[in-house]
Amino acid sequence: VSLEGLAVTGGDYGIHIYNRSSNCRVLGCRSYANASSGIRVQSSYDTRIEQTVVAYNSGEGIHLAYDPDASCEAFLTSNTICLNDEAQVDLSSGWSMDLRNNIIWAATSGHYCLDFESGLGDVGYSDYNDLYATDGALIGNKNGVSATLAEWQVATGQDTNSISADPLYVDADGVDDVPGTSDDDFHLQSTAGSWHDGLWSVDGSDSPCIDVGTPEAGWSAEPLPNGGLINQGAYGGTA
Repeated sequence: VSLEGLAVTGGDYGIHIYNRSSNCRVLGCRSYANASSGIRVQSSYDTRIEQTVVAYNSGEGIHLAYDPDASCEAFLTSNTICLNDEAQVDLSSGWSMDLRNNIIWAATSGHYCLDFESGLGDVGYSDYNDLYATDGALIGNKNGVSATLAEWQVATGQDTNSISADPLYVDADGVDDVPGTSDDDFHLQSTAGSWHDGLWSVDGSDSPCIDVGTPEAGWSAEPLPNGGLINQGAYGGTA
C-alpha cells in the first residue's frame, strides 16, 4: 500500500498503519494538528516514510508502537518531523530504524527528538540528519539520556555527519501566524531562492540543512544552483 500526497489533519492518529501490514509507503504527505500521533505504525514490516511533513500533532510525531511478537523495520528518509507535543520519533521494543536526511526538531520540555522507550529498539542506521532540541527538549533516549548531538553520538555511535541547528524554515506558522494550519511552510530559506506561497523568492539567510544530506541520495530534481548534494527535510531532492 502506498499513500502519496495526502494532507491529514483533525483526526486522532493522522495516519495509522497496523495489523501486520508489510511494505507500506507514505510519500509526500502532510500529517499535522492531529489529537495523537501524526503517524502511528504497529506490527508492520518494512514501512517507508519519505518526503513527509509531520508537525504540530498533540502526541508523538511518528510512533513505532510496541509488538512483543513482531520484529519490524522502518525507513525514515527525507522527512520534516518537528514541533509535535511529545517525542518526534518514538520507537518501541521490536523495532529497528533506518534514519537519514531528516529534520527532527523537538521543542517540548522533557521530550526527545528520538525516544527509545525504556532504552529498547535498535538504531540500525542514522546519519545526515538535523537533530535539533530547544525549550528544554533533548536529543535522544538510548543508552541513557542525550541532551546534545555530541552526547547522542557517543551513546549510539550514530549520526557522525549529522548537525544540530535551527533549520530556518521559510514560515513555520504560515502567513496566518497560527501553527498547525495548512499554510505552514517548511521549505528551507535560501539566498538563491525558495518557495513562498507558490512563488519563488529570495531569502535573507541560508538554512544549514541545504546541501548536507547523504552523498548517494538523488539531488538533481532540486532547482539550480543545487550544490550537487541533497537538502535535508521533506523537500530535499524535489523541485
